[in-house]
Amino acid sequence: MTDLDIPLTMRTRGWTRPESLQLGLQLIACAVVSFAVLGIFLRHGVAPAVIGYNLSPAERVLQGEAPYRDFLYNYTPGVLWLNAALFKVFGTNLATSRAGVLIARVLAILLLFLISRRFLSGWRLVLPVMMALAWVGYGDVLKVFPTQYGMVFVLASCLLVLKRREYLVNCPSSFVTRNWLLVLAGASAGLVFLFKHNVGSYVLIAGLLSVFEPLELLFDRTERSPIRSRVKKVLPILLGFGAIVVLMSLILAAQSAFVPMFKHFLNHATAYGEAKGIALPHPRVLGFSTVALVLIVIAGAFWSRRAPRTFPIYVLAAACLLAAAVLVSGLGLAGGLGRSLIAQAYYLPIWAAGAAFVRVAAAMQRKPRAVAAKISNAIPEAIDNSRRAGVMTLSWFSTAAFLEVFPRSDLDHLVRALPLSLLLVLALITASSGAGPKPLTQLSHHRVFIASAVSILIIVIGVRVTWSTQFVSGLRWKENAPLTFQRGSWVAGEPAEAARLNAVVDYVANNSIPGDAIFALSRKMTSVYFLSGRENTTRLPWFDSAGVTKQDRERIYQMIANREFRLILIGGDLTDEISEAQQVDADEADRPHDRVIGFISRGYVISAMNNGVTIMAPRID
Repeated sequence: MTDLDIPLTMRTRGWTRPESLQLGLQLIACAVVSFAVLGIFLRHGVAPAVIGYNLSPAERVLQGEAPYRDFLYNYTPGVLWLNAALFKVFGTNLATSRAGVLIARVLAILLLFLISRRFLSGWRLVLPVMMALAWVGYGDVLKVFPTQYGMVFVLASCLLVLKRREYLVNCPSSFVTRNWLLVLAGASAGLVFLFKHNVGSYVLIAGLLSVFEPLELLFDRTERSPIRSRVKKVLPILLGFGAIVVLMSLILAAQSAFVPMFKHFLNHATAYGEAKGIALPHPRVLGFSTVALVLIVIAGAFWSRRAPRTFPIYVLAAACLLAAAVLVSGLGLAGGLGRSLIAQAYYLPIWAAGAAFVRVAAAMQRKPRAVAAKISNAIPEAIDNSRRAGVMTLSWFSTAAFLEVFPRSDLDHLVRALPLSLLLVLALITASSGAGPKPLTQLSHHRVFIASAVSILIIVIGVRVTWSTQFVSGLRWKENAPLTFQRGSWVAGEPAEAARLNAVVDYVANNSIPGDAIFALSRKMTSVYFLSGRENTTRLPWFDSAGVTKQDRERIYQMIANREFRLILIGGDLTDEISEAQQVDADEADRPHDRVIGFISRGYVISAMNNGVTIMAPRID
């Protein structure tokens, strides 16, 4: 094994010029491939509800309003500030926001590649990138929501913590550099917090645990540093994180928005917790694939002992059979196995984190007491410590990314949490036992084949559940109907969705003027605020969003009663519901939806029905 084939967690020296050149070429190739793959989605995809929640408020920020003070927003303001800046520089339209997400996604792939270099080597470096590109996302791949940007800084924080560990091995005297790396890691966690406060908190905890190394305290029986010195090590991370959070707080305080944000988050946390639950597939779905995988592993262990030369053939055959089951997941017995395997993919972060914990803890308990005292074993021991610490760092950060799905239960968030967990799986499979780099053995060859087979299976599952849903037949895009209005130009959506938005935006443009206030009751119709350039003068991006207070809704009822809106947009044909509401006193209705329909029916009449959208105008008395 040459130095070029050694993962960075096992290196004992710095970079050479050829290696730096090689890394540069690899990053360029990775960026080109990522742009080529993800760039094809730039023109395809419209998520109206997301536009209404994240882009309409961003335009309000561009116009001088402040989140929390002037309108409610359930996340920290990073995505609003970033998109407001993009609109100011490149123009207020849908293509600008999608280009920003594309750049963020490519940066995330590059950072994933750099992290992969700490655990994998040679051609295996492409596997995490291929898996991440296979799990491209659901629906509108480049829709604007905080996780798309936050993941860049999750990966950056993880990379900086790993880089600090390399300095411990290669440059033990580089105290200042190591501390600055931790400050930057904490600042990256702070930037995650800026986009989504709960995930930023999880990433901060992951960084603290990576440096504090609690497993070493629990399981390593060799000599170890006191707890006080470990606490001092985490202070730079807290400093970096605190600097970003304090800066954000000062900006909001200057806008008289900090206290409203704090109050809203307290109210929102309770309401959101009651409204949401985890969307992981039911555990009983895992049974079929669990039995099949256990049998394959047992048979593989037997095969590798009796016929080691043909073991790669066995691994390849097993991977192909499982992949075939995934591809026919809608048919018969094989389809049942395929659906069960797809469900396993969403539990992968849990299995990987648990396996990392068990493996590292077991390795620490087996660690010989005398090895650190032997000069001949000092370097291999340092490498082994670095490798174990690196695996646990990867485990902590992958868990932090995965925890985002618990308050937000949709498949988009599950997919975004997978890249670090997929890399962790490969790192656990390919890791050799013992300290230091060793020549390739038959066992390590087997691990390479297993890692390749697992990667192929994960790639097939990703293509099956994310890529195939982007097309209706062959390679014909599902979202292929162009948006014809100015702010949606160059972007296409599903034919029914595009026809609806084109008709409604055109009607709003012809029946109102810039500066007129409109009100969108349904989530998808809130996109019309942004797409038509009309004002949302309420405090609510979505009327039915979690965490909305009774007072905020009462204010909307009053605005409707005063007929302050030029138009009201309601998703669906509500002719019958509005007729019924006219017979009921709106003040006596219990549900917010019933009350708002009651107030609307009192002061507004149906002006038009466009592609399933009810458009209402003020009643003329």
